[in-house]
Amino acid sequence: MSSDYLDEKNHHGYLVEMIAFAIVAGLAAWSLASLVVTLAQTASG
Repeated sequence: MSSDYLDEKNHHGYLVEMIAFAIVAGLAAWSLASLVVTLAQTASG
């Protein structure tokens, strides 16, 4: 019974970690995309 509980807890931990990673990666990608758009607008005059 304890091994089932630990397995379920680990699975939940991986899910939370994956969601947190997706949020951080999304914020990084959004900021880089914003930077590229700003640079493109600046370079075009």
